[in-house]
Amino acid sequence: MKRSATIIFFLFPFIAVAQSGNFNSLFTQQAQFFTGNINSFDLYVYPSSIKVMHFNNSVVNGTTTQYSGFRSIRFDNFSAACIDSAGKSWFGSDAIDVGSGIQIYSNQLNEPIVVQTQAILNQYWDMYIYPNGDVMRATVTGIGTGSVLNPNDVTKTITLDRTDSIGNPLNDFMNGKELVLSQDSGWIKFMNVYLFPNDSATVDRIPYVQIPTRGIVYDYQPGDVFQHHSSCFTFFGGTNPGSYTELQIQSRQDYPAGDSVVYTVLQSVLNLTFNPNPFPHVDSSFNQIVTSIKFDQLSTPLFNAWPDEAILDYNFQSNYTYLYSYGLNPVNNFCTSEFALSYTIGTFSKFNTDTCFLPPFEPIMYTYTFVPGLGQTNYIDNEQAIFGFECNDDLIGYTRGGIPCGNHISFTGFDEVNQQIGWTLSPNPVDNALHLHVKQSGAYQLKLFSAEGRLLLEKEITDLENVFSVTDLSSGTYFVELSQNGNRSYKRFIVAR
Repeated sequence: MKRSATIIFFLFPFIAVAQSGNFNSLFTQQAQFFTGNINSFDLYVYPSSIKVMHFNNSVVNGTTTQYSGFRSIRFDNFSAACIDSAGKSWFGSDAIDVGSGIQIYSNQLNEPIVVQTQAILNQYWDMYIYPNGDVMRATVTGIGTGSVLNPNDVTKTITLDRTDSIGNPLNDFMNGKELVLSQDSGWIKFMNVYLFPNDSATVDRIPYVQIPTRGIVYDYQPGDVFQHHSSCFTFFGGTNPGSYTELQIQSRQDYPAGDSVVYTVLQSVLNLTFNPNPFPHVDSSFNQIVTSIKFDQLSTPLFNAWPDEAILDYNFQSNYTYLYSYGLNPVNNFCTSEFALSYTIGTFSKFNTDTCFLPPFEPIMYTYTFVPGLGQTNYIDNEQAIFGFECNDDLIGYTRGGIPCGNHISFTGFDEVNQQIGWTLSPNPVDNALHLHVKQSGAYQLKLFSAEGRLLLEKEITDLENVFSVTDLSSGTYFVELSQNGNRSYKRFIVAR
């Protein structure tokens, strides 16, 4: 029989009143910021991402107060993200204060998770009752002073352990997990309530985080250089080498009255296109112009929302849902760990516990990522579910203050890009084993394409001499791309039998 959660009190008169009184975990209109990865399966959580606990409404009914939190993204074992503007966030959705220091959260199954905020040292209570009658017991195991927010704050350490229905200890990965609650500031260390008790990850409290303004995000200086790579691929395996764009900031003109800035830039564009006829090869075109770029509304925040908040907008084209996130920049090879802000737009909604789509198709998703001082660092147009393709634009390298970061390529034309990597293929034509030799040691990314542009193989090679069997390939022409540090080179070979 499933029993209700119970609170067990052990009174110790010698414990100071401050250890039990005036503790609270629920606040209205006060955002509590945390950092950490609360769910390893969360596709939109960066390492050390910022999460927010924010209750935007409360309703008092006698001695009970119900707190309502903003809604957020949910996945529910689905391979693609389901953004649900009415779904529960990582700390659940609603929470209830029933008085006497008892506050109740709820997980994804709406099961109660009880927090006894006024518990004193060595006092324990049943935080959660498993369906089989087992108990997740919470015990106040420590009283301390000082937190990341207030050096004079009083804190309680709460330790979790699983027992059976009569109190016998049981083995569980949650055993020994610690939470920390402070007297003045709420949670200092908390957990993923939505997945409790099936997720042992915790998040740590950090001070209030100010969302950067557009002026901070687009704060460029003369001499700065930004290089982007854009490419698309299809669900059926087709791809193309894409294009490279470089922006060199030549001058800056601020217009404070108009809350805007105009940059004069030297824009270089190198387009690479795979052409199967008359034989597989890559065509290239190069263009360079001086142009201007304007950014306005510099004093406004980039996002007008809390991190990890989902908002349904009925006024933008159609029923779009926005997801906002904030965390360490996921782009590789940057000099430092930059904090990135990202939002995703999708023409879809949560349908049931394990599927989300806008009938009759699954969602189209657009994702934008920004970094202060670097502008937009990533753009993803994911339309695989409907049109079968996905396009990406990534910041692959930049120079600020004369210091280069990331992967830089030459923009003088395709031939020089091709010459950056020295390598050979032999024999050609080939009927059995293809030998690939690179002249300099290092790690290279290899891609093999059919004459129609279908991606057949993608792998990393690190040896100077590499041998590949082509016995599984049909007779015909094939195309190889070899890349390293942003440089790409292309060769063709023929399988003849």
